[in-house]
Amino acid sequence: MFLMITEIFLIATLFIVLFSDLLLSKNKRSLLGILTALGFLLALVAQIFFWNESGSLFEGMYVQDEFSKLAKVLFLIIGFFLSLMIRTYATKLVGGQGEFYLLLIAAIIGMSFGVSSTNLLLIFIGLEIITFSSYIMTSYLKHARASIEAGIKYLIFGAISTAFGLLGMSLIYGGSASLDILTIKNALLSSGSDQTLLIVGFLFIFISLTFKMAIVPFQVWAPDVYEGSPTPVTAFFSIASKTAAITIFLRIFYEIFLPIQNQISIIFAVIIAATLVYANFAAIPQKNIKRLFGFSSMSHAGFILMGFLASDAIGVGFVLFYLFSLIATNLAAFFVLSLLANHSENDRVIEYEGLKEKSPMLATCLFVSLLSLTGIPPTSGFVAKLLVLYSAVNEGFLWLAVIGIFMAILSAYYYLSIVGKMFLEKPKDTSPINIPLSTQISLYLTVGFVVILGVVPGPFIHLCQQAATSLF
Repeated sequence: MFLMITEIFLIATLFIVLFSDLLLSKNKRSLLGILTALGFLLALVAQIFFWNESGSLFEGMYVQDEFSKLAKVLFLIIGFFLSLMIRTYATKLVGGQGEFYLLLIAAIIGMSFGVSSTNLLLIFIGLEIITFSSYIMTSYLKHARASIEAGIKYLIFGAISTAFGLLGMSLIYGGSASLDILTIKNALLSSGSDQTLLIVGFLFIFISLTFKMAIVPFQVWAPDVYEGSPTPVTAFFSIASKTAAITIFLRIFYEIFLPIQNQISIIFAVIIAATLVYANFAAIPQKNIKRLFGFSSMSHAGFILMGFLASDAIGVGFVLFYLFSLIATNLAAFFVLSLLANHSENDRVIEYEGLKEKSPMLATCLFVSLLSLTGIPPTSGFVAKLLVLYSAVNEGFLWLAVIGIFMAILSAYYYLSIVGKMFLEKPKDTSPINIPLSTQISLYLTVGFVVILGVVPGPFIHLCQQAATSLF
């Protein structure tokens, strides 16, 4: 039972929030956010308390290893802070707050099941739980045309992604007669199996997951969906959905297809280079802050994929550390974006002019986040980018590392231009912004973590590399 402690706590939280939503009066619905955050926090404490519990269930289809435990810690941290972020945005959720929290909990449950699954069918189910929750959250603002449009676009591209994933799984089943990860790997290593079918199947699964990661050339949905979605949902796509797709892909790639890495590494490298170049140049002219963060998210997905060029636990550990950094950085940034969304009719970058005068705290927190996204020391973003660039160089892709360095420098233009607007421009409206206590604490925690990861990264890198060893 303790092997599934995270899922048990999350399912319990789901039912508690569901019944509370039915029983509480309208003026007490704000308690739903507290209940959701408390559920994530208790699940996180339980996961850490039972950290030494490892093993498998359901004839090996579900595993609790170091990698899945660390991934679940990341998911629960994301869920906890997103539930607090939703509370700051709750006044705009005219469709109902309770349902929104339930969708978030369901998505995190799907992530937890997916990352612990060693059967492709169970992984698919976990991904679809995330995807279906995302469909509804994206179009949740029924009175906003942009939200409905974003939901339809994501539904269409999500269906295409699902079709590619199912086709890949069917080809893999045809080549190995199994959906079990270990059996597929043995079939790949067997000279009597149809290896071409397995490799083609893997490429289709890779395409499916790159849709969710918004990697070139499967990124076309991201800017519009990021712009049209409610701000907490944009944060969900930028942080939670991307983390789930990357961790699940880590398990599939390193536990099955690591033997063919040499054959496909050049494909990875070309895709990474295209993603970095496209995302950073496309971000420069953006006037909408959420759309800009959509391209920013693509760029960071490209940097994360550099870690996949490594063939050992060190490289995977660098990927996990990058996720740690990106989660803390984006959470801090989106808390600011979510608060400002309540004080503005739009999400234009120009609305950030003079933010220092309206709220020095928000301006400072967003400043630190933007420094980290750019990769400037002493933030975690600097260390994270340095590690994945090292992975690329160490694997013989010096040209890719050079492109990465130039794109990181280019990103400073659009990130630091926001900083200039916040600190050097005069605001049109000088009225102060009220910051709820929970948001203040969240901002202090996330920004503090960004700095701690940048100043003392060693223990976290070691933890990530320990978790990565369970994939080999």
